[in-house]
Amino acid sequence: KGKSALWGKWMPVATDCPAGYGLVDVQGLPVASLASAVDCQVCAPGRFSKAFTEDGRQTYRCQECEVGQHQSRFGQSQCIQCEAGTFAADVGQATCSPCGRGTYINSTGATACWSCGAQGLWTTSKAVPAVVGGQEKWIEIEGATSAGSCHCVEGRHLSAGQCKICIEGAFCPGSGVLTLLPGFYSTLGHPGAVLRCFGNTLRCPGGAPETCAEGRDPSSPAC
Repeated sequence: KGKSALWGKWMPVATDCPAGYGLVDVQGLPVASLASAVDCQVCAPGRFSKAFTEDGRQTYRCQECEVGQHQSRFGQSQCIQCEAGTFAADVGQATCSPCGRGTYINSTGATACWSCGAQGLWTTSKAVPAVVGGQEKWIEIEGATSAGSCHCVEGRHLSAGQCKICIEGAFCPGSGVLTLLPGFYSTLGHPGAVLRCFGNTLRCPGGAPETCAEGRDPSSPAC
């Protein structure tokens, strides 16, 4: 009996968790105190192993990552801030979510993303290099890290800070820029006010607003 008491001091206690592990209850669920703990388990993704002292004993609990943070691996001692272009709105996240189309965030540890503008009018996009002889193409992206990725949706162009509808005679690929089709004309001041080229349509080759054929007057709709 005396020896048993002595051995008991050296026998491991089930709730003396090492780093990377944390207290769990009879159902194997993480708990925060020794009172409801029966064992230790490795901390799962979305949590980290945090040391604490209770009743003079130090052990570890598996604590949820805070908002703006994540942890994708088992048995870790800390969580990681979300990278720019991603966010975590809730606690206990294994991964951060990318900013959706039309939103961006340029800082780490974000809990939400910033909006580019009115939903349905703005998106986040980037240019795809054109193949030989083809046109530059714009594709929508998620996980934008800068307001520089904000553009008007395809079919609209940016004018005076607003995404306005692209009317007949123009092409708006999703870059925010309006491109005139051959035979049409508009001014730099009002690019969306597209007019048919007066007279010979060859005078208006299309392209950027106020573009006329070589030798013609770009300040006139007649070129």
